[in-house]
Amino acid sequence: MIGEGDTVRQLLVNADDFGISEGVSRGILYCYQKGIVRSASLMANFPSFETAVLLARQNPGLKIGVHLNATSGVPLLSPKTIPSLVSSQGMFYALHPLISRMVLGKLEMPELEQEWAAQIERVLGAGLQPTHLDTHQHVHGFPVIRKLVTHLAKRFSIPRTRQMTNLLRRGLYLRSQMLWDRHTYSGCLKTLLLSMLSPFGSHEKRKRHLLGVGYVPQGQYQSALLHYFKHLPESDSELVCHPGFVDAELSRWDQWTHMREEELKVLSSSQTWDALQHYGVHLDDTSSSFHS
Repeated sequence: MIGEGDTVRQLLVNADDFGISEGVSRGILYCYQKGIVRSASLMANFPSFETAVLLARQNPGLKIGVHLNATSGVPLLSPKTIPSLVSSQGMFYALHPLISRMVLGKLEMPELEQEWAAQIERVLGAGLQPTHLDTHQHVHGFPVIRKLVTHLAKRFSIPRTRQMTNLLRRGLYLRSQMLWDRHTYSGCLKTLLLSMLSPFGSHEKRKRHLLGVGYVPQGQYQSALLHYFKHLPESDSELVCHPGFVDAELSRWDQWTHMREEELKVLSSSQTWDALQHYGVHLDDTSSSFHS
C-alpha cells in the first residue's frame, strides 16, 4: 500500500566493494538476504574475490556488476605492462594522485583499458554475467574515464553503466543538519566536483538518478535514507551504499570503515522497510547475474 501519493518510484540499491574483504562481502550478502540491497559491484583484484564469487553463486538472485578499480590494491596485470597506473611499489595510485596524473596527461588510457578489461574478464571467467559497470571511488565521473567505461560496456555487452547524474541536489541534502568536520567537507567537495562533471559524456537514453554519493556522518544514515525515500524523483534511481562487517583485511586496503556496519544495520532495519512502503518506493530486483 502506497502511503504518499500514487506514484510508484523504482529504486535499485547497489552495494559497492563486493570482494574487497570477506567481511564486506558477507555484510553485503546479509543486506541482500535481510535488507534492501538487490545488486552488488564486484572488485576483481583483491584476495577475497573467490569468496565473493562463491557467495554470488549461492545467491543467484543478487545482481552482480564489475566495480572497476584503479585506485586501491594491486592490479591484475603486471605493473610493467601498465606503468602509468602504478607506483614504484607496484600498487595502484590513490585517488588524488590518479586525478593529478590524469590532469597532467600522465595517465595512459590504453593501459587503463587493458587493466579494466582484465578485471571484467576475470568476472566473466568466474561464470558471472555482469549486469552493470561502475568504478571504485566514482572515477568515471570524469568524462574521459566515463567514455572508456561506456566503451567497455559495449565491448563486453554489459547492459548498463552507473550514471553520474543529479548528484548535487541529492548528495548535499542534509548538509545544513550535519556537523561540519573534515570528512563532511571532503564529501561535499567530491560531490560538487562530480556534479559539475556529470552532464558531460552521458549517452544512455534511460536516465537513472544517483543517490548516496557523498559523506553522511555517523549516526545519520537512517535519517539520510528516510530523506532519500521521501524525495525520490518520479523515475528510476540508484542508491549507492557500502555495508559490511569490518575486518582486518578491509582495514588493510581501505580507510572507509567507520560507517560500514551502521549502513548494514540501517539497510536491513524494519524502519527502512516500512519507509519504502510508506513512500511508495519499489525495489528494482529483476534479473540475475549467474549463468550456470
